[in-house]
Amino acid sequence: MKLRRPRSHRSPPPSNPSTSPKPGDKKIPNIYPQPQPAPILTLPLELLQQISSYLPPTTTASFSLTTRYIYYAIGTLPLQTHLTHPSSPSPCTLSEPYLPRSLSAPLSRIERRKRLEILEQAFPSHWYCAWCDRFHARALLGGPKTFLREVKRDCAEFNSYLHHGWGYVLCFHHVRLAVNRALWGPEFGLGEEDFLFEEGVRGKRVGRLGGVALWLRIRGKVVKGRFLLCAGFRVGFKDGGGSLLARDVVSLVLPLLPQIVAGHRDSHGPHTGLARAIEKALLSPLSSSSSSACRGNAGETEQCSFCATDFSISSSHPLSSSGNEAAKTVLEISVWRDLGDGRSPFDMGWRAHGELGNGKTGLGAYVARGLGVEVGGIRRRFEER
Repeated sequence: MKLRRPRSHRSPPPSNPSTSPKPGDKKIPNIYPQPQPAPILTLPLELLQQISSYLPPTTTASFSLTTRYIYYAIGTLPLQTHLTHPSSPSPCTLSEPYLPRSLSAPLSRIERRKRLEILEQAFPSHWYCAWCDRFHARALLGGPKTFLREVKRDCAEFNSYLHHGWGYVLCFHHVRLAVNRALWGPEFGLGEEDFLFEEGVRGKRVGRLGGVALWLRIRGKVVKGRFLLCAGFRVGFKDGGGSLLARDVVSLVLPLLPQIVAGHRDSHGPHTGLARAIEKALLSPLSSSSSSACRGNAGETEQCSFCATDFSISSSHPLSSSGNEAAKTVLEISVWRDLGDGRSPFDMGWRAHGELGNGKTGLGAYVARGLGVEVGGIRRRFEER
């Protein structure tokens, strides 16, 4: 007997005649309405000029930056007037197009800087250069580690800089871009990762020290609107049976220090008190509270009397594998700088630190007095954040 397949008790889903496709139907594409231009852009140029004549100078300057069409209609004079002269108490008339009533009183330095920063916020792709008094395009791949890829401008050198050869060149505009980013957002400048730098060298022959190991680490961050820089430099060398005096070691170590660690604008020499602090660290007795793997001493925070840089020197003596004697000496020099708020390259907080080059020596005494920074204050601000 042949069995039949049982019929399913489930009925097919009901069809909706209004939505079911038919053989003659065609797919209707999605049609989106075309964006409509702003009504004000359809007005004649003469009418736009008439409207702007009834606006205050500040509003007229903002209005001119709305679109390219309006900028062409109104011209550059309202913006230029707004940036260079105080606002007029009353709006301009057609007989005096866009000009304040008094051009004899220029803006104060602070007021002009505020207005330029408003304009700088409107264009994240550019930054204002006080040296050139113009806006420069920002290099998207620029920064201290890629300085050679940036557009070469004289202001980058004239504004001074800190450096470790060509591998790391920190200019004033890098500080400004870092502060801009902290104030206005990531699209305006450089982040902390753009300032992080590490480099190590082993086996470098240095006179009577023989082969030494060198290590450099640089970090930068913005704390309360000011750019702080920390640079640490480590030198490792064999003791050589104690044949070298501490002052001999100092004379061999100082030339190894990068400019970004030991340099300032007052002279070609290192920070005041740095040589003495290194010698003191070498002569200090070993600390008994240190771990068994590394014996050493940590120096106190001191400050350069010229550029107000905080620095600290520590020495350690890693033990040999047998644990009976110190195999080598490791000196670590750490410095903390306050490079200012990035608003003006003529600020003492920035100019105290840069490369002196062929400039005059002995200009740092008044700089340190003007800064008035507490000893250890820069280091604390950097480490607390």
